Amino acid sequence: MFKSGHHSGSDPHRRHSASDAHRRAELLSPATTAANIHDNIFLVAEDDLPATTCSVSYTINRTSASTYAATIKITNTTNSPVVGWTLRYQHAQGQDLELVTNAIFTQGGTNGRDITATSLFGNAVIPAHGSQTISEFTSTFDGSLNSIPPNFTLNNRRCASNHH
Repeated sequence: MFKSGHHSGSDPHRRHSASDAHRRAELLSPATTAANIHDNIFLVAEDDLPATTCSVSYTINRTSASTYAATIKITNTTNSPVVGWTLRYQHAQGQDLELVTNAIFTQGGTNGRDITATSLFGNAVIPAHGSQTISEFTSTFDGSLNSIPPNFTLNNRRCASNHH
């Protein structure tokens, strides 16, 4: 008898049918978007994700033909201070950072989509239920697409965000 790996709530002796494989293929097909799966790009049900420990508000303050300015507010939603922090997120449409403040920003990865912001000495502590505001800014974009990043992590823990 075929045994699959045991997953919470599933029968470890259950045979996987061709229709199961078809459903998995549909979920992972290029036509499937994050919006089809609880609007998160982690591609798992929201209930199966770890609880958030922070929230991030990413606000585009002004836009011109090919530049924009944005502010990022990080809120610690826990009962303990965060001492020393790294915020990570991704730009989806090839935006380029040009002028940043209140953090050390790096941009890398494919088409520069991976953004890392690390605290400075003066803002390294985010108090319990407190906030820090950092600025991305002036950045450039192609003049047509400039989406708010959908997912953020703070010290490798998932944050809620205002991407909806």
